[in-house]
Amino acid sequence: MINVFCTRKLETFIKVKKKDESFVESSESWICHLIPIGGKKSLYFIDSKTLYSVLLINVQKKDLQNIEQMFVSEIVNQLKNDGILKPEKELLVRNKYKSLTFNETNNDQKTLGTLRDNIVHLKSYIYDKSNKQNSAREFTKESINRIPLGSRKYSYAKELMTEELKDL
Repeated sequence: MINVFCTRKLETFIKVKKKDESFVESSESWICHLIPIGGKKSLYFIDSKTLYSVLLINVQKKDLQNIEQMFVSEIVNQLKNDGILKPEKELLVRNKYKSLTFNETNNDQKTLGTLRDNIVHLKSYIYDKSNKQNSAREFTKESINRIPLGSRKYSYAKELMTEELKDL
């Protein structure tokens, strides 16, 4: 099971689980934030360990019932774009990420800092583009996981995720 910690902004859009005695800690945790892109709601996911990013664009309230499938589909696409996912491991990745639990924020400031930085990069890239959603897809596909991460000794999220999935 993957724990997804939602920012306060996202908690107004998606139903989250409050931390209580039934909370199960997981080695896999992501943070998710709600951002507008071209006037549409989008969900920006970032892995707490590798800082690998996935972006779901134009997510509507009705789509939330299928959010796990949307996330799995998008992470598989992003991993393929980054040249990380080998065909023989695709089923393992799909199974690993198929179960998401949305929780209230964990205030992981190191990960949130990278999330904020990446959103600034994304917004500056799409700022003067006419089709902001397509431009955001292009930036996510080509650049988002190829930005040096100061908090990870200037490694790239793409490299860190490659290492993470090596033993899968």
